[in-house]
Amino acid sequence: MRIIFRTSEHKRNFFKKKIKFSDIEALTNLTRKFKNTEIYVVCDNVKKSTFKKISNFINKKNIFSINLNNNSKSLLYCINLALGIEKNSFFKPMKNDEIIYFVENDYIHLDHSKNILINAFKFNAHYVSLYDHPDKYGKGSIEFKEKRKYEQFFDNPDTRVILGDFCHYKTSISTTCTFATKFKTLQEDYGYFLKMCKRDIPRDHKIFKALTKSGRNLFTPIPSFSTHTDKKDLAPLRDWLNRRSR
Repeated sequence: MRIIFRTSEHKRNFFKKKIKFSDIEALTNLTRKFKNTEIYVVCDNVKKSTFKKISNFINKKNIFSINLNNNSKSLLYCINLALGIEKNSFFKPMKNDEIIYFVENDYIHLDHSKNILINAFKFNAHYVSLYDHPDKYGKGSIEFKEKRKYEQFFDNPDTRVILGDFCHYKTSISTTCTFATKFKTLQEDYGYFLKMCKRDIPRDHKIFKALTKSGRNLFTPIPSFSTHTDKKDLAPLRDWLNRRSR
């Protein structure tokens, strides 16, 4: 298993009110919860001071600096890196059954996240998100007047619940750009990501909706083992404000 953590210091979304949790904290949290895992960091237009902080605990050979200033392009860079399309001598070719976990810079992970993620693939998951998004229950940052427009987010009659070895998983229709899959699956589905990343911001909901319609499945643990740091979109039934759990 490998992880590609993606961070940037361009164009922040100031409309989102996030809990106090920096990019560096997100990365250190990730390294603590995914011990003995190869972690790569893609830095899109970050300051030298930020690069230095990252290099204090991530091998410099595993830090890749780019200057794309674009969310979609930086995501595709990470996908291309995993697939070997973007050549880098420090990123060795992946095996077909190897798991790759793409992580954005505003996620918190809990203890046992690694085991929960890996275990989902034992039950034939194609894609895994550790984030149980509140919009799947009709909650979160979607305004009431817009809910009708976004009914497909949380009105999914085909949801299944699977008993894993450590928790329950449910199938979901979509997730964010923080997700895990296997190399072979990513390779086969590359066209979906290419098509949905033509705008500045990846159309993550459309990507996964198209994938699930094509026959792929997406597993998320219940309750969640990760969350986005947007206060309105914190995963339910967890005390994310308790710093001791991070």
